[in-house]
Amino acid sequence: TIEILDGLEAAHRVGVVHRDVKPSNCFLSAEGRVKVGDFWLARSLERDVQLTRSGVFLGSPLYASPEQVRGRQVDLRSDLNAYLAALGAFSPYFPLWLHDRGLSAAAISGVMSLWYGTRIVSPLVWGHLALHSPRPARWLRIGALAALACFAGFLLPLPLAGIVLAMAGYSFFYNALMPQFDAITLSHLHQRPHDYSRIRAWGSIGFLLTALLLGSLFERIGIAWLPAVMLPMFGLLALCAWLNDYGPGLHAGDVARESLLAGLRRPGVVAFIAAAFLMQVAHGPYYVFFSLFLEDNGYRASALGGFWAIGVAAEIVMFWFAARLLARFGGVRLIRLCLMVAALRFAVTGLLPQSLPMMLLAQLSHAFTFGLFHAACMQRIARLFPGRLLGQGQGLLYGLGSGVGGVAGKPDA
Repeated sequence: TIEILDGLEAAHRVGVVHRDVKPSNCFLSAEGRVKVGDFWLARSLERDVQLTRSGVFLGSPLYASPEQVRGRQVDLRSDLNAYLAALGAFSPYFPLWLHDRGLSAAAISGVMSLWYGTRIVSPLVWGHLALHSPRPARWLRIGALAALACFAGFLLPLPLAGIVLAMAGYSFFYNALMPQFDAITLSHLHQRPHDYSRIRAWGSIGFLLTALLLGSLFERIGIAWLPAVMLPMFGLLALCAWLNDYGPGLHAGDVARESLLAGLRRPGVVAFIAAAFLMQVAHGPYYVFFSLFLEDNGYRASALGGFWAIGVAAEIVMFWFAARLLARFGGVRLIRLCLMVAALRFAVTGLLPQSLPMMLLAQLSHAFTFGLFHAACMQRIARLFPGRLLGQGQGLLYGLGSGVGGVAGKPDA
């Protein structure tokens, strides 16, 4: 505990507030010392930066997509914006809420492990159920309502056992939703899966804005309000699930049903899942240690947020223009390209940390290693799993690729 406080004091001396201290962000070095890492949410105090002005309304616009704020028709962008906005609120701040409830470090670690564990199981289960249902969109709606109901449990003064049960239910249902949202999106695009990236860009924007704005909000009202603040997001998510259904692409393809094992036996599927797994494993240490790595190599605290912002901005820009690249080169070629870019990116990061131009170039390559790679995966999944198989294909990708890969890539896993 003393070493953690020493690390935070050192950050405060250079004008940085961590804002996401939790067990998984504290690491034991080879010398046996505890170090604080993952400064993704850190806030620089060197400049008086205000994310919002006094009098600005911070209600539902935090949760709604831009077209909803402007009163336009709700569409597929709202699905992804609502889902990832909720994720942007949950991922950074929920462990802080657990700490505020008085849970010990061991209890917080146990509760959060349910989040990562269900990422492997629930996409596979929900994809299988949707595939064998005459109305597959029903399972998306059931999942959204169940996630809303389970999260509402956090409003109650639950003991630890109650928090564990609510977390298990919420994590299971929420992690089942993203593959189904993606499947619905691809079924509407049908013959144009390369256009997915522009829709997905709104999800990244929603995640980024929500994470940033809620940080400012919770500094003012306190983290204890997190369940009440987030609950309208899940209501919006359930509404979006109810308003959308599968498109004409649902009826494409010759196969209506197949087992998970049969899906893995499809030509090219194992190699595709392996590529997604390896990319997730590669990014695990980066997400956890990158800020600490920059600090150890002499970068000022104010530069840390800049590096992360460059990566997110590059991701959003790539999502906006990826459709042209996918239409010209195809998903398989671009997946191979992204894997090569990832190898170069992390080699440059590890070998040339003192070169600012090379480090900036490495961060810009996040456009390829996450943005373009994800868009190419969506095009590839639409080719490998046409029609009604889309949901199950998404479940395989998220469960075995992102789920298992994400857990395997976490340094503290």
